[in-house]
Amino acid sequence: DLGNGATGGGTGTVIHSEGGKSLVLTNAHVVGNATTCTVTFPNGKSYPGRCSARDRVKDLAVVYIDNAKVKFPYALLADKVPARGEHCWHVGYPQGVGPHEREGVIQAEQQRGNCLVLCASTPINGGDSGGSLFDDQGRLIGVPGWDGLGRNMCGAIHLTEIKEFVHAHQC
Repeated sequence: DLGNGATGGGTGTVIHSEGGKSLVLTNAHVVGNATTCTVTFPNGKSYPGRCSARDRVKDLAVVYIDNAKVKFPYALLADKVPARGEHCWHVGYPQGVGPHEREGVIQAEQQRGNCLVLCASTPINGGDSGGSLFDDQGRLIGVPGWDGLGRNMCGAIHLTEIKEFVHAHQC
Protein backbone atom coordinates (compact mmCIF):
# COMPACT_ATOMS: atom_id res chain seq x y z
CA ASP A 1 0.00 0.00 0.00
CA LEU A 2 1.62 3.23 -1.17
CA GLY A 3 -0.83 5.59 0.53
CA ASN A 4 -3.58 7.66 -1.09
CA GLY A 5 -5.23 4.47 -2.38
CA ALA A 6 -2.29 3.49 -4.59
CA THR A 7 -0.85 0.00 -4.41
CA GLY A 8 2.38 -1.54 -5.59
CA GLY A 9 4.95 -4.01 -4.50
CA GLY A 10 8.60 -4.64 -4.16
CA THR A 11 11.19 -5.64 -1.64
CA GLY A 12 13.24 -3.68 0.87
CA THR A 13 16.05 -4.22 3.35
CA VAL A 14 16.16 -2.88 6.90
CA ILE A 15 19.51 -1.09 7.24
CA HIS A 16 18.98 0.50 10.66
CA SER A 17 16.78 -0.24 13.67
CA GLU A 18 17.68 1.63 16.86
CA GLY A 19 15.95 3.96 19.27
CA GLY A 20 12.44 3.37 17.96
CA LYS A 21 13.19 4.14 14.33
CA SER A 22 13.92 1.80 11.49
CA LEU A 23 15.10 2.54 7.96
CA VAL A 24 14.23 0.36 4.99
CA LEU A 25 16.33 0.72 1.82
CA THR A 26 14.57 0.02 -1.48
CA ASN A 27 14.39 1.28 -5.07
CA ALA A 28 12.86 4.67 -5.82
CA HIS A 29 10.69 3.06 -8.51
CA VAL A 30 9.19 0.77 -5.84
CA VAL A 31 7.79 3.68 -3.80
CA GLY A 32 7.15 5.94 -6.80
CA ASN A 33 5.77 9.33 -5.73
CA ALA A 34 4.25 8.04 -2.50
CA THR A 35 4.88 9.94 0.72
CA THR A 36 3.49 7.16 2.92
CA CYS A 37 3.33 3.40 2.56
CA THR A 38 2.71 0.19 4.46
CA VAL A 39 5.72 -2.05 5.09
CA THR A 40 4.86 -5.74 5.51
CA PHE A 41 7.43 -8.11 7.01
CA PRO A 42 7.84 -11.87 6.33
CA ASN A 43 5.92 -12.66 9.54
CA GLY A 44 2.88 -10.87 8.06
CA LYS A 45 3.01 -7.88 10.42
CA SER A 46 2.64 -4.48 8.79
CA TYR A 47 3.79 -1.04 9.89
CA PRO A 48 3.12 2.45 8.54
CA GLY A 49 6.08 3.96 6.73
CA ARG A 50 7.08 7.36 5.42
CA CYS A 51 9.17 7.75 2.28
CA SER A 52 11.86 9.97 3.76
CA ALA A 53 14.48 10.13 0.99
CA ARG A 54 14.68 9.18 -2.66
CA ASP A 55 17.03 9.58 -5.59
CA ARG A 56 15.38 8.77 -8.91
CA VAL A 57 18.69 8.92 -10.82
CA LYS A 58 20.31 6.29 -8.60
CA ASP A 59 16.92 4.55 -8.11
CA LEU A 60 17.26 4.44 -4.32
CA ALA A 61 14.79 5.32 -1.57
CA VAL A 62 14.53 5.04 2.20
CA VAL A 63 11.32 4.33 4.06
CA TYR A 64 11.22 5.43 7.70
CA ILE A 65 9.28 3.28 10.19
CA ASP A 66 8.58 4.86 13.57
CA ASN A 67 7.82 2.09 16.03
CA ALA A 68 9.40 2.37 19.47
CA LYS A 69 8.20 -1.10 20.47
CA VAL A 70 9.92 -3.10 17.75
CA LYS A 71 13.59 -3.53 16.92
CA PHE A 72 13.99 -5.29 13.59
CA PRO A 73 17.02 -7.30 12.54
CA TYR A 74 18.98 -5.28 10.00
CA ALA A 75 21.62 -5.76 7.35
CA LEU A 76 25.09 -4.31 7.62
CA LEU A 77 26.71 -2.67 4.63
CA ALA A 78 29.79 -4.49 3.37
CA ASP A 79 33.19 -2.79 3.44
CA LYS A 80 33.82 -3.69 -0.19
CA VAL A 81 32.25 -5.51 -3.11
CA PRO A 82 33.42 -9.07 -3.73
CA ALA A 83 35.68 -9.61 -6.73
CA ARG A 84 34.44 -10.93 -10.04
CA GLY A 85 33.67 -14.66 -9.76
CA GLU A 86 33.00 -14.57 -6.01
CA HIS A 87 29.69 -15.80 -4.59
CA CYS A 88 26.74 -13.59 -3.74
CA TRP A 89 23.12 -14.07 -2.65
CA HIS A 90 20.08 -12.29 -4.03
CA VAL A 91 16.99 -12.13 -1.81
CA GLY A 92 13.64 -10.85 -3.00
CA TYR A 93 9.90 -11.42 -3.23
CA PRO A 94 9.17 -12.23 -6.89
CA GLN A 95 5.48 -11.67 -7.64
CA GLY A 96 5.04 -10.90 -3.92
CA VAL A 97 5.92 -14.46 -2.88
CA GLY A 98 8.92 -15.30 -0.79
CA PRO A 99 11.40 -14.60 0.40
CA HIS A 100 13.34 -16.34 -2.34
CA GLU A 101 17.11 -16.67 -2.10
CA ARG A 102 19.21 -17.22 -5.20
CA GLU A 103 22.91 -17.93 -5.25
CA GLY A 104 25.11 -16.47 -7.94
CA VAL A 105 28.48 -14.96 -8.67
CA ILE A 106 29.62 -11.42 -9.29
CA GLN A 107 30.01 -10.93 -13.05
CA ALA A 108 30.95 -7.28 -13.54
CA GLU A 109 30.53 -3.66 -12.57
CA GLN A 110 28.93 -1.42 -15.20
CA GLN A 111 28.19 2.26 -15.47
CA ARG A 112 24.52 2.69 -16.45
CA GLY A 113 23.94 6.37 -17.10
CA ASN A 114 24.83 8.15 -13.86
CA CYS A 115 24.70 5.00 -11.74
CA LEU A 116 27.23 2.25 -11.02
CA VAL A 117 25.59 -1.18 -11.26
CA LEU A 118 26.82 -4.51 -9.94
CA CYS A 119 25.98 -7.43 -12.25
CA ALA A 120 25.41 -10.87 -10.75
CA SER A 121 24.39 -14.23 -12.20
CA THR A 122 21.03 -14.36 -10.44
CA PRO A 123 17.71 -13.75 -12.20
CA ILE A 124 15.56 -10.75 -11.26
CA ASN A 125 11.78 -10.90 -11.46
CA GLY A 126 8.92 -8.51 -10.82
CA GLY A 127 8.72 -7.92 -7.05
CA ASP A 128 12.47 -8.46 -6.53
CA SER A 129 13.21 -4.76 -7.04
CA GLY A 130 14.47 -3.09 -3.91
CA GLY A 131 15.68 -6.37 -2.43
CA SER A 132 19.12 -7.39 -1.30
CA LEU A 133 22.33 -8.59 -2.88
CA PHE A 134 24.56 -9.98 -0.13
CA ASP A 135 28.17 -11.15 0.00
CA ASP A 136 29.13 -14.51 1.57
CA GLN A 137 29.24 -12.86 5.00
CA GLY A 138 25.61 -11.70 4.74
CA ARG A 139 26.53 -8.03 4.25
CA LEU A 140 24.64 -5.85 1.80
CA ILE A 141 26.53 -5.14 -1.44
CA GLY A 142 23.72 -4.06 -3.76
CA VAL A 143 20.03 -3.29 -4.26
CA PRO A 144 18.56 -5.26 -7.19
CA GLY A 145 16.41 -3.31 -9.56
CA TRP A 146 17.99 -3.27 -13.03
CA ASP A 147 16.92 -5.74 -15.64
CA GLY A 148 17.79 -5.82 -19.31
CA LEU A 149 21.26 -7.19 -18.58
CA GLY A 150 20.53 -10.56 -20.12
CA ARG A 151 18.94 -13.82 -19.14
CA ASN A 152 19.51 -14.87 -15.52
CA MET A 153 21.33 -11.64 -14.70
CA CYS A 154 20.63 -9.25 -11.86
CA GLY A 155 21.63 -5.62 -11.98
CA ALA A 156 21.96 -4.13 -8.50
CA ILE A 157 22.69 -0.58 -7.42
CA HIS A 158 26.35 -0.78 -6.38
CA LEU A 159 27.52 -0.59 -2.76
CA THR A 160 29.36 2.67 -3.54
CA GLU A 161 26.10 4.30 -4.66
CA ILE A 162 24.29 3.00 -1.56
CA LYS A 163 26.92 4.41 0.80
CA GLU A 164 26.85 7.79 -0.93
CA PHE A 165 23.03 7.88 -0.77
CA VAL A 166 22.88 6.86 2.89
CA HIS A 167 25.54 9.45 3.80
CA ALA A 168 23.95 12.25 1.77
CA HIS A 169 20.57 11.69 3.41
CA GLN A 170 22.02 11.06 6.88
CA CYS A 171 20.29 7.70 7.08
